[in-house]
Amino acid sequence: MTQRIFIVIGMSVLSACGFHKTTEVSIVNHNHYPISITVKTNNIHQTFADIPAGGEKRAEYDWTDIEKKDGQWIFFVTNNTHGSTDTFAHGFYTQGELAGFAEIESEGPQLKVRISE
Repeated sequence: MTQRIFIVIGMSVLSACGFHKTTEVSIVNHNHYPISITVKTNNIHQTFADIPAGGEKRAEYDWTDIEKKDGQWIFFVTNNTHGSTDTFAHGFYTQGELAGFAEIESEGPQLKVRISE
């Protein structure tokens, strides 16, 4: 009986921990028009849409199923008014292990990115 209790408790703890790998993303749009930003790392990509002019967005980038190979962060910034997209590459990672935080600031033709733990 005691062994069953330990098994149930152990399974509860493991299921509560979660095995998702995420990066907290903070985006600031310093432009006078709305934008969308797509983040791509290996086989994973996610779009953070409709960030208003002068607005901010916080979200999580889920990379749980990323390919375990080296790569580079790729950012696609879309001007939602005109539909044009600029592409930026930033930083390297190894074996599909990304950092915990990504701070992104868009202003005109520039994109400032800070990747950190």
